[in-house]
Amino acid sequence: MRFKGPGRQRGLTMFFAMVLLLMLLLLAVSATQILGTNFRITSNMTSQKAVEGASQQALERMISNLANFITPPTAATPFTIQNGAANKYDVSVLGPKCIAELPAAGYSLTYSLAPKRTQWEMQANTSDTVLGGRAEIHQGVSILMPSGSCK
Repeated sequence: MRFKGPGRQRGLTMFFAMVLLLMLLLLAVSATQILGTNFRITSNMTSQKAVEGASQQALERMISNLANFITPPTAATPFTIQNGAANKYDVSVLGPKCIAELPAAGYSLTYSLAPKRTQWEMQANTSDTVLGGRAEIHQGVSILMPSGSCK
């Protein structure tokens, strides 16, 4: 009988340990790359949503002023939306365009002073001065106005 002691192993255990260590290292490197990619995707999505939110805020400011619908501005109206200390968004809102004037419900069609339900279209273009993101948002608005307001 031959004795198989530690002298006959000749470093085989160390070889397998090194292979296992190399596999763990490759797994850690690939996990780091995946996390970095996911972080960039999440950061870009957050930036895009912030730019869209600034556009929506500027549109809401424009909609809240009824004078913009009585005499719509001919040029784009600029807004600066501040979101925190560093994020600044330059927004230009194109004046509302009347696209339809429909009879309002509950009024006689023969009554000349009956209000009309007017349909308006608005557009906001936004650019992020820090990260360079851009957005273009279109919004529809329906307002009950006097007859002949849609020009």
